[in-house]
Amino acid sequence: MSQVKVVRFKELDIPKYLSIGKPVLNPNNHIYNASILYDCCHFVLETPYLKNPFGVTKFMKGSGMGHSITLMATGTYTDGQETIQAFFAQLRKIDETMIEYGEKYSETLFGKKMTKEEVKAIYDPGVRGKLDASGNPYPDKISPKIIVRNNGYGVLPKIVVFKNSKTPIDIHSFEDFEALIEKGMSLRGIIQPRIYLMKDKFGLVYEYHQIKLPSVTTKKQVETADYCFSE
Repeated sequence: MSQVKVVRFKELDIPKYLSIGKPVLNPNNHIYNASILYDCCHFVLETPYLKNPFGVTKFMKGSGMGHSITLMATGTYTDGQETIQAFFAQLRKIDETMIEYGEKYSETLFGKKMTKEEVKAIYDPGVRGKLDASGNPYPDKISPKIIVRNNGYGVLPKIVVFKNSKTPIDIHSFEDFEALIEKGMSLRGIIQPRIYLMKDKFGLVYEYHQIKLPSVTTKKQVETADYCFSE
């Protein structure tokens, strides 16, 4: 991690330190690229412990399959709700900065001058939220992606996983990795924001670099050896 700046969640100050470089056209695919920087450095973010409700999930990615782990803005046994809400408020400021960026460079990126509302309509945010049937908000969430590689024997996640030690857990298969990520478990992540720019859409995605598992399991074994019925 020495090549990038690691920004701790308690120190995050997006309005002060975040910047996005001018869009640069890639001559090979004719798609614009842009760098997102923190204090003039490429960076990754340390998250608080956040609840992971679904385990490792799959989604369609072009003609193949992608993987992610959703993290919800809900309090955990380690990091309280106030800390988590403050972290997600900072992530939302990244989305706001992205929309302002899209408006500023709309003629370059999209071929026409666009208003902030028009840009917002085609922007894919890093933080997502929605309302339930009664109009009450669900907790905000992010869904960082899992980058995978093929080692010649199978697909492995490009993630370093830790638990109770600074020594990484040995992961020999993607199934090994999936077994570590229990549904409902709280996780701490090292994630990197990345910008994608297309002719009619742009957005922000997060990618995992590291995951820290909690020191205690989320599954509690209840002993019921004695008779428990009322009659």
